[in-house]
Amino acid sequence: MRLAADTNWLQAIYFDSSRSPIVDRFLRRHGLPLFVSAPVLLECRNVFSRIAGDGRPAEWVHLESDLGSRIQRLPLSWEEIVSAAEDLIGRYSAHSTLGTL
Repeated sequence: MRLAADTNWLQAIYFDSSRSPIVDRFLRRHGLPLFVSAPVLLECRNVFSRIAGDGRPAEWVHLESDLGSRIQRLPLSWEEIVSAAEDLIGRYSAHSTLGTL
């Protein structure tokens, strides 16, 4: 099983927050590595800088040092993602409301 992390999870790992104990407990139970996409990393860079009030906060540097070990990049093909989304839209949009962003 691959565990995909979003910005909220990574924030809870690298910053002390109310969610940190929950994430720590989950990771002890399920292990590492966590997988992230390039857009998640971009969002993390922005959020980490905003929270820390620093253009290159220590938490971001720590996350970068974990890339390739604790944190793995997901190899994504945007063409495949768009194709899968188009298929889902074709199958379900006429019958239900789908959010795309």
